[in-house]
Amino acid sequence: MSDREDTGDSVEDTVRWETLATGEIGEADDAARDAGLADVIVGEIPDPHHLTHLLWTARCTVPAHGLLGTFETQEMAEVAKRQHLLVAHGEGRLQ
Repeated sequence: MSDREDTGDSVEDTVRWETLATGEIGEADDAARDAGLADVIVGEIPDPHHLTHLLWTARCTVPAHGLLGTFETQEMAEVAKRQHLLVAHGEGRLQ
């Protein structure tokens, strides 16, 4: 008998708990990474030297690649995204 059965959880409670646990430990992300589904997220952060100025960032979802850099314009970040996906992941997407 499992711990969940001992607590008297209903089937709905057990399914909800198992779904949350899977996402929390990152198994879905690991499976996507293993399948070669990397992506680069483009976003904005405050410039650490001038907090009223924003910089654009490009960050690969593969943890070993991480932050690709900071850029003055969104266009520059998007170019870095496309280059990284092509060179590091062999994906020639034009997004």
